Amino acid sequence: MSQLNIASPNPVEPPAGVVLVASDLSEPADEAIRQADQQARATGARLVICHVISSPLHLDPLFSELSPQLVMLMPKLRERLGIELTARVASLTGRAEGDFDLHLEEGLPHARVIALSERLGAALLVIGSSGATGLKRALLGGVAEQIVRHAHGPIMIARPGRRSGHILAATDFSDAALPAVRAGAEQAKQRGGDLTVLNSIYLPPALFVDPLAGGFVAGVTPEQRERLRALSLRHLEEALDKVACRGHSVVAEELAQTAIVRHAEELQAELVVVGSHGRTGLKRLLLGSTAEAVVKGAPCSVMVVRLHEAHW
Repeated sequence: MSQLNIASPNPVEPPAGVVLVASDLSEPADEAIRQADQQARATGARLVICHVISSPLHLDPLFSELSPQLVMLMPKLRERLGIELTARVASLTGRAEGDFDLHLEEGLPHARVIALSERLGAALLVIGSSGATGLKRALLGGVAEQIVRHAHGPIMIARPGRRSGHILAATDFSDAALPAVRAGAEQAKQRGGDLTVLNSIYLPPALFVDPLAGGFVAGVTPEQRERLRALSLRHLEEALDKVACRGHSVVAEELAQTAIVRHAEELQAELVVVGSHGRTGLKRLLLGSTAEAVVKGAPCSVMVVRLHEAHW
């Protein structure tokens, strides 16, 4: 039987490899389950499904007299949700009961998902997105956005898309970005796809207007720009060598988030991998403007890895 668990305040022994996926029984969550299943099968990890029930004790303080009634209904609700989620996972992945674990949590959705991910030591946390295009991509969803900002481990925002075999990993050569190249290489190997590593150099033209200087000032010359491009390409090749993966190197001359999203569209990438600093406490809110913009704007699934993560 699939496991039905409520989070315990006591720590538990984590499995030897877990892919955790959060489901709210929506279509985007179904896509997240599909992709989480693929990740688990590719790495031999245990697939764990999490659904969070808003705690009845906090549903509406204006009608507190309803809380005891709702508490009485919780066992039946949990049983019905367990049956529905088990059937849905089986339909989406072909897994039988016992081939995955099911956790039913109670409380704030984003907080309970993150807490479970950390308690299990999840190798990857997968959540769904609207899969919208254009400006609507920015509407990631309140719960998903909170999870992305606060999650401490690697996370993948799953969007539907074609299996193009193209993986795009972005790096700025900082310590935080190097794990993204390594994760991109692992994904390319698992999927039998092609890896493209991208670096963006955003430089002013050789002559530009600076209002503070009162006119034109000298910027980067064409010769300097070419040397920077050559240096960037060399570093990209070195990064590919470090992860022992063959791939394509691209140097873009535009804002990083713009370049990443544009190249993901042109490559018809099935996954974009970006890096971010691993932070704790309140500093987790500082995901990074580039990573957050890519998460919201990419036309495909996005994986965010942190500085402290060696690889996934």
